[in-house]
Amino acid sequence: MTVIAKSALAALVVAMTSSVEAAKLKNVVYYMEWAIYQRNFGIFDLDWDKITHINYAFGKPNPDGTVGIYDGWAAVQKRWPEHGDSWNDQGNSLYGNFGQGFKQKQKARGTKFGLSIGGWTLSDQFSSIASTETGRRTFAKSSVNSMLERLHVQSVSDELYQDESHDDYGEVAAEENDTLTYSNPVIDMVIEDSGVEGFRSPTNFTADEFETIWSVDELSP
Repeated sequence: MTVIAKSALAALVVAMTSSVEAAKLKNVVYYMEWAIYQRNFGIFDLDWDKITHINYAFGKPNPDGTVGIYDGWAAVQKRWPEHGDSWNDQGNSLYGNFGQGFKQKQKARGTKFGLSIGGWTLSDQFSSIASTETGRRTFAKSSVNSMLERLHVQSVSDELYQDESHDDYGEVAAEENDTLTYSNPVIDMVIEDSGVEGFRSPTNFTADEFETIWSVDELSP
């Protein structure tokens, strides 16, 4: 086999490998913060080994652009002694759903654990945050801080239920990616649930690794 033929074959193998990697199934699920109550379903009850991405629903965007926790007890305070939590720990250990999620992530290395921000009831601040550079920068910085320092998650998905400010939101996603570049390689996902207009704005999709279409609340097939 000639050198040229070998080079061409090597290039083909690389291209095929890249295509296979890109086409791998992504099994993305949402874990609801409130599932620990009436449903009595813990984040440890998920089959982590069969899931590629777990999105925690939901973080709360505040008017000043920062990202907060909605139900603190469920998210970071509740303890499950039967799942490794202790009442005798000292310091600032992480408990609640995020603490258990972090424990599960140590065992399921192939699964990415992320924070979804907004959702049906908590997305009303997105438009005002996205409308100013200060708001966008604050939101991006706070999102990354929530991910890497406080909650030990690996990704952020911003859940919009709005029919406005789509172009501004594209800048928010870009700002998040710029912030992530200086911290740790993670996935930034944008999930848009705002009718067809959201898909007509190309800036919504320039910063994403992949898109998910969530139609769980729709009546159409």
